Amino acid sequence: MEERLRAPEGFRVEQVAQGLQGVRLLAFSPDGRLFATQPRSGRVTLVPIGGGAPTAWATGLNRPHGIAFHDGFLYVAETDAVVRWRYQPGAQRAPGAPERVASLPGGGSHWTRTLRFGPDGKMYVSIGSTCNVCIEDDPRRAAILQFAPDGSGERIFASGLRNTVGFDWDAQGRLWGVDNGTDNMGDNFPPEELNLIQDGGFYGWPYAHGDCVPDPRYGSRRPEMVERCIPPAFKITAHSAPLGIIFYQAEQFPEAYRGDAFITLHGSWNRSAPSGYKVIRIHFSNGQPVAMSDFITGFGQGRGAWARPVGIVTGPDGSLYLSDDRAGSIWRVRYTGSSGS
Repeated sequence: MEERLRAPEGFRVEQVAQGLQGVRLLAFSPDGRLFATQPRSGRVTLVPIGGGAPTAWATGLNRPHGIAFHDGFLYVAETDAVVRWRYQPGAQRAPGAPERVASLPGGGSHWTRTLRFGPDGKMYVSIGSTCNVCIEDDPRRAAILQFAPDGSGERIFASGLRNTVGFDWDAQGRLWGVDNGTDNMGDNFPPEELNLIQDGGFYGWPYAHGDCVPDPRYGSRRPEMVERCIPPAFKITAHSAPLGIIFYQAEQFPEAYRGDAFITLHGSWNRSAPSGYKVIRIHFSNGQPVAMSDFITGFGQGRGAWARPVGIVTGPDGSLYLSDDRAGSIWRVRYTGSSGS
């Protein structure tokens, strides 16, 4: 299958794992092992890179999605909670039942929860909306929450984010997130968003979309919320479903790629001409996003897509690793200095 995927000159795409039904997010452990979440199977899976079959590291979880290592623990965001285990390097199974460190609003149309730790050592969890467009009863919906690592100190860090599945920090320590825009408002509106996430920032949903264009249903009800709206730092094709983002800060790729963001586009379901189904590169200049280009293509389009990219991480070797929840594969993208596949 890897011969179908196309990368820029000098890059190679290789399949390093398969048979991972519904695989979503990825994280490397401190001892260099790759872990993946399979929400619908309720599993955290240990994925050998150099050969061998993936093995279940933890089972029986409630739609595990976000995953991160921090200060000797492995953290997982289930749909209604954050749990953690004391991590044991080299262990093939989780050391018993996890510790529950935080409760989250569960379920909803957007049931995934993404978990990352920032440069400040705080835990950040994104929670999508319950609906396509509505006014939420729980203010923790359509938001990014911040916690201490033990789950204390919960607060809303940023809001008005309909479904920011992916977020990451750049080399300057700034938080960026990709937000999935509202459906059923036309083929080309609203755009998907790359947002510079500020503490206390409000990004418009459900009162405004894109460049803070008032929503026809809710904008007039709360004009002050439209006024508060922070527009996206960069716009991506509508309905392309950005899910993963990573700033490349390793050295395996050529220097021109360092500091740029790589985003997985899962692909559209409600657009007359399908969009997404690829990995894009957002070019940064002087700390700002200035252009977008294709990085990995060949996943197919629409109903004909044989793979759909989701998670993206940088490995210890400086390669990028991608998950794909349709074919159930993990792919490695590395620079070889020769023609990419």
